[in-house]
Amino acid sequence: MRFPHISSAVSNIRSQASSVLPLIIYQTLESPPENMSVAVPYESGGDRYKCRLVTTDELSALESATLSEFAQAIWFLIDSEFLPDPHDGAEFESKLIELTDVRLVGRAVP
Repeated sequence: MRFPHISSAVSNIRSQASSVLPLIIYQTLESPPENMSVAVPYESGGDRYKCRLVTTDELSALESATLSEFAQAIWFLIDSEFLPDPHDGAEFESKLIELTDVRLVGRAVP
């Protein structure tokens, strides 16, 4: 309801969509963004971290899988309380930045 532009793409999983885990929005850096993707969490067959990826552009299989897996990892970290509640924006942001610093990727990205 809050995101009508993705409603039709998730209509068949609407009843399974998570009411606890957040949508994860990926967008290009232009302002306004040229393309975006939204990862929608839902539960199916006991898997609480299923992902429906809704995109404005066509993604390769690898890009789609990477964005979905990243979203699932974030949802797992939120659900296991390793990450703070996303509603606490500053604390959530700080922890994400801490997790994605040079120690994670092994070197500074140019």
